[in-house]
This record gives sequence, C-alpha cells and structure tokens, in this order.
Amino acid sequence: MLKHRLKELFASYKARLAVTIISIRVNGPWAFDWGWHQLTLTPKKGGSPIITERKRIAKAAVAKREEGVFQRYSQTEMNFLTVTNGLKLPVSGLAKKTPLNALTGPTVASAARDTLRRVYRKSEIKVSQSASLGQDGWQGQCRIQGVEYSYRVSSQPANEHPRI
Repeated sequence: MLKHRLKELFASYKARLAVTIISIRVNGPWAFDWGWHQLTLTPKKGGSPIITERKRIAKAAVAKREEGVFQRYSQTEMNFLTVTNGLKLPVSGLAKKTPLNALTGPTVASAARDTLRRVYRKSEIKVSQSASLGQDGWQGQCRIQGVEYSYRVSSQPANEHPRI
C-alpha cells in the first residue's frame, strides 16, 4: 500500500528534501542530532509547490560509538521518551532487551530524568519518581523550566500528537 502511494506521489510531483542539523550532542557512547527537514513537492504538470517543514528534535538520529566509530543505531533496539511539550527522544539507560513491564517506576523515572538532562540543564528538570505502567508504556509527570508536563516511556516513538 505504501509503495503504491509513493509511486503515485513521485509520478505526479518532483520532490526535494532539505535536511538541516542544528545540534549534535554526544553523551558517552551515544550521539544525537536535532534540526528540521523541509520537503518541497512541485507538481510536474505545473502549479505552486507544496512545502512542509518539520522539526527533527522529535525524531533524533541516533548513533552508538562502537570501537571508536559512531554507527547508526536501530530504533527497534531502544525505548522512547515522549513529553507532552512535543519532545521525543530515545531513552538513556533502558535496554530494549529488558521488557518495559519488568522495570520499576523509579527506574523509568530516573531514565526519563537523565534523558531530559541531555536537552535541558539539570536545574531545569524535575521528574516525579511515581511513574506508573499503563497499556502504552510507563507514564509520569515532570517539570521542565517550571512548567508541568506528562511523559510516556514506550518501545515505540509516539505519533506527532501524543495522547498521554
């Protein structure tokens, strides 16, 4: 189905993707990049182009240093933190091999706090230690720069507009 839709799209439009990286952070053996991408679809039969731009902080590219070289890391091998302020990141310190339901609330909350500290200063982050396991993963509360948010830790990145 997707293949068919893409075939139709590229038959009708000329596509141009511009990727902008504004920051790369290295945290131990991990590297993350943030930025945005702009997709321009120009109709082949003429007409105004369609331009979309999306921030990539939610879809950080992830690499892991192995033997001194950074290698792209599979998203199927990690868990994700999604905050209601729109932030989505791979979680620090939670191995994918450990099922989420085998973890404890304090373990998940500590991992959420450590992950948020990659983006914000330590003094700007406060994470409640009372995360609870729900159907979609672990859920809890955090305070970022004085504002209260909900967060979720799950094995899949959330959609563009998460329901937490």
